Amino acid sequence: MTPFTQQATKKEAHGPAQTSNDNADGPLNDYVSGTGMTGGGSSTSNRSDGLPEDGRSILLNSNNWDNLDKLAIWLFYEADLRVQGYHIMGSSFYKTLGKGDFNVPPAALDPFHPTDLESFVHHFHPRDLLSTRTSSTWQPGVDICFGIDRFQRQVVMKAVPNDTPELAVLRQFSCPPLCADKRNRVIPVLDFVATKHDFVIVVMPAWGMCWQLPPCGNMTTRVELAIKLAECLQLLHECGVAHGDIQPFNILINHVDSRNFSETSHNDFRQSHNIEYAYIDFGSAFLFPPGTSCVGCPRTIPPDNISSPEQQLAMESEAIPVDLFAADVYNFGKTLEGELCAAFEAYGEAHIPDPKEYKCILREMTNEEPLQRPSAAAVLKFLLTIR
Repeated sequence: MTPFTQQATKKEAHGPAQTSNDNADGPLNDYVSGTGMTGGGSSTSNRSDGLPEDGRSILLNSNNWDNLDKLAIWLFYEADLRVQGYHIMGSSFYKTLGKGDFNVPPAALDPFHPTDLESFVHHFHPRDLLSTRTSSTWQPGVDICFGIDRFQRQVVMKAVPNDTPELAVLRQFSCPPLCADKRNRVIPVLDFVATKHDFVIVVMPAWGMCWQLPPCGNMTTRVELAIKLAECLQLLHECGVAHGDIQPFNILINHVDSRNFSETSHNDFRQSHNIEYAYIDFGSAFLFPPGTSCVGCPRTIPPDNISSPEQQLAMESEAIPVDLFAADVYNFGKTLEGELCAAFEAYGEAHIPDPKEYKCILREMTNEEPLQRPSAAAVLKFLLTIR
């Protein structure tokens, strides 16, 4: 499993993988320069993504993304991204750079502020730099693309429309004073690449997706995990941000997904590294001005086993507003509950120290009545008492 491979976990799943062109210096450049057309170079002929020459600029705008080939944005901006030091997945640079280079940098001491000489994540016995990135040509969707930066570290690039809460949140949490707040565990942004269309390309480090695998082997690492995520949720709510889609696939870990899986509860890799977690995907987020109500009508919600009763009802009846902060707490509680249940299945309840107090706060967080749920700040306060 690779980072962002489970982005499509809401109401609609993305289609099958698309295979990109292998030659970054040939057809990819042809696409951008306009030489890769059929029909003798006619300006109205179709390119590889089905966009006519005279309409491609408009058709790349976000309101047309449902009709685009998944590589359309990335092939169009491939040359611009390369100038910025980024190579998209499928290019010859991505597939060959780093082969035989065994000087793999150490993992960042502070993964939210990595230096140029550090890796974004902890790697499990990498052979060389090339082995630190996925070799797949899988494309999660038209708005997301894997790549590498100028230091050959794997990144995720996401096209985020202008004037959206998602872009506003990512900008806000990437700038002072929030970028220096120790509670800030929003995935760090490496770069905001401007385009001539109605979106910005946001470049982020590629972290691991399997934060809950294997499940935590003891309550110490489990509570620390919960505290770190609760700290960030408290900060988000303090800043008027409702995530709107907290679920297992929207949390990352600064460890590559390829690692030895523990067969017992006595060997937890989280105790061997400086492990951090981060929230991603603010496409369902709401941003409320200070002092205003945190009530709104959700546009998308987490899967049924994570979403709250009021979120599900709101999706059935679009005019029903919900307390989005309370919904975040419910989604967070269900996410943590899933990790604990997985540990019971993997290790047996007898091998997990009595999680009575932990299970108590999870029950409160997942109360069916929104007004009966604790706030994110109250959740954090309780978790700190059982640390």
